[in-house]
Order: sequence, then structure tokens, then C-alpha cells
Amino acid sequence: DSNIRAFFYERSYMEKSAGIYRKTYYAADLRQCSDGEQVFDLFLVSKLRQCANERSVRWLSILLSDRSGTITAKMWPENIRPEYEGYESKVVIVKGRIGYYSGRPELIVELMQPLEAGNFVESEICRCPTEEVLTFCERQIVSSIGKIQSEKLRAYVNGLYIEGGALHEMKELPVRVDGQHHAYRGGLIEHVSEVTTMAFYQAKTAAIYRTDPVSLDMVIAGALLHDAAALIQKPAGYGAVMEDTNRLMGYRYAAHSILNEGRQMCWIPEDLYARLIHIVDSSHEAGPLPLTAEAMIVRSANLLSITMGQYDDACQESQQNDFVYSKRLRREIYRVGGQGSVE
Repeated sequence: DSNIRAFFYERSYMEKSAGIYRKTYYAADLRQCSDGEQVFDLFLVSKLRQCANERSVRWLSILLSDRSGTITAKMWPENIRPEYEGYESKVVIVKGRIGYYSGRPELIVELMQPLEAGNFVESEICRCPTEEVLTFCERQIVSSIGKIQSEKLRAYVNGLYIEGGALHEMKELPVRVDGQHHAYRGGLIEHVSEVTTMAFYQAKTAAIYRTDPVSLDMVIAGALLHDAAALIQKPAGYGAVMEDTNRLMGYRYAAHSILNEGRQMCWIPEDLYARLIHIVDSSHEAGPLPLTAEAMIVRSANLLSITMGQYDDACQESQQNDFVYSKRLRREIYRVGGQGSVE
């Protein structure tokens, strides 16, 4: 096939350093490209699905991503190959051209070729915590579980994270596959670790300044379990595959399913379990308003972690400008960058 031969010929001229392929253009850069401009670069296939219209015309709808963000892509039927359906969550070399649809750029893909790990720089493709960070987060979560004084509650959380193996899986999972926050491999363990740490110290502070007692056990357990729904994802390459089970019922149902299963293995009293479920449900903006001090603390820590994660994402996408517009935060933010020191 002449197209395939030409593809590999172009691939041989890609920028390489010590035998590793390097990116030239990032997804954010492609938004500035002109109509018809050729693209030959590395991307992560975040999503891929078959589509068809009423005239039975098929195409592949593809979401390509790298550390700068995402760009939508299409592949028309004459270029589709059976093996492409297995490329989701893989890093690929893409050949295509920029096209504009409703005023927005998208990539019209002609060919894709997967790359094995070690042939590209992971940090160019996706944000990935270092092993040191992952180890720190794991130790922090284990330490937090140990701080729970209630034997029943500690056994319950320990059964899910340690005995159930969830802590190991979290190193490979994002929080959200839709890219809202911490949408990278290892993002889940980073986020849960951060939320738990912030909630712990907020609760300790509340004990000094508030008259009504705050249960440190409930704050720790609620913070650790607030994103339990993310555990229905299964690690796959550089992305995560969301299980189909119960998806129509939503994230809250998924969280309840996981937490109920854990409760059957390690029974805790109904009133204690109800307070814990309320913390988990109300920790997100889409959930109910928090009614307890513990739920308010966990919600506050969760929303701060999300906001700071989105701020960090915007800063990562633009290394040059002092002022950066964040689509997720819906406002312009100020990137301090190298001016972080006040000395």
C-alpha cells in the first residue's frame, strides 16, 4: 500500500532524540493552524467510536490528546482499518490535515500507527505523577486510614483500599474520564491524597475554633471515599475504560454500589453509614448541600483540590503568558510562573 509506505517514510524523518520520537505540535497549537494544513505527530487516543448517519455513511470519531489538551478528529470510511478500534488509550503517530467545522478546527486523520512505551516521552503526551509522588500519596493514604480511631470505620475503609486492592488501582486511574479535573493516569490517587490531607487539617482547625465537635474519623473516612465512583473505571494503557455497568444510573449510584458492597463485608451501624454516605454525596457540586460539619469540610477540600487542579492544567497548557484563560474555570487566571518567589 503506497499510503502505508509513505507513512513510514515520513515517520523516519520525525524528530528523534536518543531513538525516541518527540512531539513538534501540541493539541493547543493546532487550534491556530490554517484549513488544510498537514499534521504528522504523536497523540494519545483518548476516545474512539464508530459513527454513522442516516445514509449509512460510517466514520470514526476520535478524541486525541496530549499534555496541552485535546482536539477532536475524524477518520472517513476509505481510511478506516479494523485494527484502529483497538487503539483507544494508546499513543499513536497520526497523519492528517486540519479541517474546520462550524468554525472550529478538527483533525481529519488519514493514518495512525501505535508506538510502544519507551519510544516517546510520556510527559509530552500526558501528565503523569512521578513514582516519588505516587509513593508519597500511597503512604499518606495508608497513614490517614491508620488515624481513624473507630475500629469499625477503620476496618471498613481498610477493607476497600488495602484488602480490596483499590489503592493499587488508583495509581493507574484518573478521577474523571471527561477531563474535568485530574484527568490523567494517577490523578485519582493524587486527588484523594490531597483532599484527605486538606480535610484533615481543616477538621483539626475547626476543633479549635468551633463549639460543636467535629468527628475527625468521619472527615478522614469521607475524604478517602468521596470519589469511590471513580473505582468503577478499569486501567487501560494511558487512559481508563469506564465499565458499562450502572452508567445510566450515574456516579452517585456507582459510589453507593461500591460502598454498600464494602459494608456487607465489614458491617458498620446504619447511622454511621448514613453520615458517611451523606459526606460522599455532598462532596461534589452536583450533589446535595452538606448538612453536617464533616460534609462541609470534605466538600470544601474537594472543591479546592478541583479548582487548583484546573488552575494547574491551564498553567501547563500555556507556559508563556502571565494571563491565561481557563475554559474549565471560565475566567482568565494569572500564571505566576517563575515569579512565584516573593523575595
